[in-house]
Order: sequence, then structure tokens, then C-alpha cells
Amino acid sequence: MSNDEKPHPLNVAGDFYVVDGCCTACDVPFVEAPDLFAYDGTNHCYVARQPSSVTELNAALRATWAAELQCIRYRGSDKDTIRRLAEMGNAHLCDSPVPSDIAEVFRNHLTFNRPATNTASSEELAESFAKSLAAKSNEFVTYKFKRTTVAESQATVRFAWFENYFHTVVFDAGEPRCHITIPLPEKPGSRSVALTLHDWVSVDSDFSNLCWYSESDWAQARTSQPTPI
Repeated sequence: MSNDEKPHPLNVAGDFYVVDGCCTACDVPFVEAPDLFAYDGTNHCYVARQPSSVTELNAALRATWAAELQCIRYRGSDKDTIRRLAEMGNAHLCDSPVPSDIAEVFRNHLTFNRPATNTASSEELAESFAKSLAAKSNEFVTYKFKRTTVAESQATVRFAWFENYFHTVVFDAGEPRCHITIPLPEKPGSRSVALTLHDWVSVDSDFSNLCWYSESDWAQARTSQPTPI
């Protein structure tokens, strides 16, 4: 940690902290992990409580990834947390040394279970996802869509939130496991798409056992993790 990374004095003791003088009151930490952050009297955020569960750790990592100026850092030594930060492209936010063999990873394959009573087709899943996005449009963000296309067992959604910069998501409603893919190559915004998909699947109590794979892990049937980052 350098002098430029001095912690805000109100950070609670623990692994995550906000750099003093870095905050622009962007509110991103409060969107991703509202129970862990607070503002001081000058609208500078700080870590008010350290994560105490897997869910809260995931939220803290999402806040670290999403914060505009990357003011949230990790000074802990947990190997798995350091790996996840490095794989999401935030190795520079770790105060501890990051092993040189950890590369940035984009997880673009999601599988999940659904009960036999849920018989939604690939097209119906795709349309449900598109509808959930459309409902999020507001004065700041407006989602645009191209017509959902269906080919054999798959349905494809194409959407954009910035000009005509469209992202593609492919749905395959297998039984009992469904499979969603964000086709490569990765491009700006692809990880936001993965997180949006993750949130959409997670909110449905019918869906369970979420597994995220990188392209190489999927091709070789290797290890997954329950979140995209």
C-alpha cells in the first residue's frame, strides 16, 4: 500500500477498505453492497462493516469491480479472494502480492437446474430475460432490442444500452439443466451482461445450482464457480 492508497479513517478494521480522498459519491457501492458501506459527513464512502458471509463477500467483490474510480481495495491474504480479484481484472487492487500464474478470466457459460414443473422453452426464457431488462429502462438507461431469433433448440437475444452497441446472449432450455452463453470474443460490457444474467437467474426460486464456466473450462468440463466474478 502506497501513500496514494491511504485508507479512509472511518473504515472498520478488516480486509476491505476505501482509499481516502478517492470517492466521488458515485453510489455504486451502495447498489452492490448497501449493508457494507456508509458515507461520512462529506459524502465520502467508507467500509462500515466487513462481509461476514459468502453472499456479502460476493457483494463486496462486485462493489470492488464496479466502483467507478476503483477506490475499494483488498488488504487481506485469503488466496481465493485474491484469485477472484485477479481473475476479474483487479489484481492491482490487492495489497498482498498476486501469484503470477493467475490470469484474467471471463466466465461466459452459465448452467442451472430447474424443476420438472418449469417447462419454459428457450424462446420463453429469452423473452423473459428481455422483458426483465426492458422493465429496468429509465431516464438514465434505455435498453434496445433486436428481434429474438430461434434456431433448433436455442434462442438468441441481442440488446444494447449504449447507442447501437449490441450484446448477444444465447439460451438453451435443456432438461434438467439450462445453458446460457455469452458468445466470444469478450468486449466492453460483457462482464456486466454476465452479472445481469446472474441476477436474473438468481431471483427466480425455480432456478438453482448456478455454475459459471470460462470458455476453456466449459470445453474441457473443468471447474466452475457459482458466480461470474
